[in-house]
Order: sequence, then structure tokens, then C-alpha cells
Amino acid sequence: MASRTVILPFLLITFAAGCQTTDLIARVDFPDNTDSPAAAAKISPEPSAHDRLPPVGDDLTQPLTATELVTIAMDRHPQILAARERVRSLQEQMIVAGSQPDPRMSLTAQPAPVQTASGAQQLIVSASQEYLSEEKRTARADVVRAQVDIAQAELRAREVEISAQVRHSAHELRFLQQSIEVTITEQKLLEEIRTIAVTRYRTASTSQQDVLRADLEISGLQNQLIQLRQRQRSQQVRLAELLHVPMDLQLRTTEAVADPVLPHEPDMLLDLALMLRPELKAAEATIERNRRSAELAREEYYSDVTLGLSWIDVADHGQSPVANGQDALMLTAGFRFPIRQERIRAAVAAAEADTAAAARTRDALRQSTEADVQDLFQQAQSLQQMLQIDREEMIPRARQTLQVSSAAYNVGQTDFLQLMDNWRNLLTLQTSQLRREADLWQTIAALQQSTGDAWSPATTDDLPADETATQE
Repeated sequence: MASRTVILPFLLITFAAGCQTTDLIARVDFPDNTDSPAAAAKISPEPSAHDRLPPVGDDLTQPLTATELVTIAMDRHPQILAARERVRSLQEQMIVAGSQPDPRMSLTAQPAPVQTASGAQQLIVSASQEYLSEEKRTARADVVRAQVDIAQAELRAREVEISAQVRHSAHELRFLQQSIEVTITEQKLLEEIRTIAVTRYRTASTSQQDVLRADLEISGLQNQLIQLRQRQRSQQVRLAELLHVPMDLQLRTTEAVADPVLPHEPDMLLDLALMLRPELKAAEATIERNRRSAELAREEYYSDVTLGLSWIDVADHGQSPVANGQDALMLTAGFRFPIRQERIRAAVAAAEADTAAAARTRDALRQSTEADVQDLFQQAQSLQQMLQIDREEMIPRARQTLQVSSAAYNVGQTDFLQLMDNWRNLLTLQTSQLRREADLWQTIAALQQSTGDAWSPATTDDLPADETATQE
């Protein structure tokens, strides 16, 4: 009979809970670019990662640079897309962490009602609301916020790692392409030498052994070309996997011939790595999350409050002659007693221990980062120095030696074994130069990964003429 009088108190309880939740969420600093928490809550779910993959364009059939391949991988690699969705999920969880729990409502029917002087109790409707303190809800939101920072740093680390893998694979594919071209060129040169040997054999100026040795070397080159093409195909499959494109694509790479320009000292690279390496940022965010977890554990020392309201439907006629049949209304208040202090102390101690462990992990990562940058920088410098010797001294001299020995063999002034040795030496030096060029660019890719892709080397083509001469 008096049910309408109960609607207002129930609404007041629900409204009070909702107001406190909204106030806290409004203070949460969301990492995304939404204008307000309400706008963030209205974001519709995006399509699945598979649906959002860009189509494979015809440009993949053309030779691409490592930078262009990295751009494709950033848009298509499943691990990167999964990490981005993980960040979105945690951003939404911040709203959940900063909210009050929902009110609870119960309905009790009494088939055998309690008889009172005022009338029989036929129906009981109860509502309760647990109120968490603002400090506890803020601590919960801070924990999730730190978890968002960790996820964003891990996303960036995944992007940097995939970028380095793509660059490494692209430079390896480029090395194999160039090795095949050099081997084919040297095969043609060897066929010219064989022609000379055949001519001299027909004129009885040499034995048939020279022709047979040339045939043997040509067969060996054919086997080498088969191996190089097999390795090239394997590298194309690996690169297609990183780009998340069909495996049957015949990917090709191209790079400028200019050499990368390194700083004179690794100090700048070290500073970038310690400031911007995403793994270090993730370690810092882990420390912050564990600190917030310790603060949240300390909030358990303080009791939460639960307020409730119960309405009892009383029949119109009771045992008492003065029964008025008015419904009963009761207010309740409940508290949680934190009497098990050892449980709370253990939770706080565990969070503090996690914080200390995360700090030690961060320190170890900083040391390994410094060692990696120093080592990679020295490797790159050494490769540059060896490349300079290859290009300016060894390969020109080996080519000149082959030309001289070829002319000498043509007139019978040297034997065929010496000619073959000079030819084989030139082929080995040219392949070694290509290997060092690929190793240099792969070392640069590892340096970029160590600095969180914050550094990209210039090339000698980017420098003015005077600086290029100084660099050389």
C-alpha cells in the first residue's frame, strides 16, 4: 500500500552511488585523446584486427626499402595489433576500477508470513549500497593507469622489435640478391677464361686439365647459385611472415649504396637508449604499479561502509484492535572490521617486495642496455673500417691481379691454377664485402632497437661534400 513512498529512498541511494563514481572518473587522466569520460564510454568497439588489415597492394611486387617494409609491418603484424587491443582493454578497465560497486537489491516473499500486532508481514524488499572510500577507488584507478603505461611501453617495444626484425631480414635479403648478381657476373668471367683455355688447348699451348678445371669451377658456381636462391626464397618467406602477407610473394629489397654515418662517440646513443628504450619505460611503469598496489593494500586498514534500506509490506488487518496496517521501513549501516592485520601486512609487504624486485630488474636492464649500445657501436665502427679497406685496397688489387694473370695466361706466362686462385680470391672478396655491408646495416638496425627507434642514421649522401670527405 505504501510502496510509492519507498521509491524515492531507493532512487536516492542509487543516485548517491552514481554521483560519487562519476566524480572520481572525471578526475582520472585517461591516456587516450577523448574529450571527456562520457565520450570515452561511448566509443563503439572497433572491428576485429583481421577486418582492419589493409589490402595487399601491387607495390609489394616492386623492390622496397627497409623503411617501406617496416611501415607495412606496423600496419599488419598480428602481435602489434594484439598489443594495441590490449592497451584499449586496459584503458576501459580504468573506468571499472574507479567506480563504486552497483547497489544490491533483494526480494523476500513470505508464504507463511510473520504475524504481528500491526498485521502480517507479507513481503520484504531490501536495498544496500557498499561505499568505497575515494582514496581506495583512486588507488585502484592508479594501479590500472600504471598497467596502461606498461601495456603502452610493451606495445612500443613490440613495434621496435618487429621493426628491427624486418630491417634485419630486408638487409639479409638484399645481401643474397647482390650475392647472386656477383656470382652470375663472375660465372660469365669464368666462362670467358674457359674459352681462353679451350683456345689454348686446341693450339696445343696447354693441357686439357685447364678446360676440365674451368668446367669444374663452373659446376661449383651453379651449385652455389642454387644454394643462394634457396636462401633467398627462405628469406622472402621470413619477410612475408613479418609483413603478414601471402608467403608466395616474391619480395625484393633495395637500399641506397651510401654508408651510414655514425656519431664519433656512443654517448648520444647511450643517452637516447636510457631515456627512450621502451623496455626501460615498461620497467619504470612496473615499479609505479607496484607502488600503487602497496598503497591500495594499505587502504584495507580502513573499513568500508555499507548502507541499506528495507521495506516490509504489512497487511491492513492485524491482531491488535488498533492495527493501522502501515508498512515498516528500516535503515541499516554495516562496517567491515579489519581485524586480521597480519593478512593486510602481508599484502603490503608483498607489494613492497615486488617494487624492490622491479627496481633491481630495471637496474639490470639499464646495465645491459649500456653494454649493448657500446658493443654494437664498436661493431659498426669496425665494420666500417674493414669495408673501407675492402673497397679501397683489397678488391681493386684483387681485380687488377686477376686481369694481369689472365693476360699472362693468354700468352703462356702463368699457369691455370694461379689464374683460378686469383679468380676465386676476387669472388671471395666481393662476397665478403657484401656480407660486411649487410652486417653493418643489421648492426645499425640493432642499434636503432636499443635506442627505441629514436635514432636513425644519416648516410654519406645526406652530408655536405666537406663533411663527407672528413667522414671518409
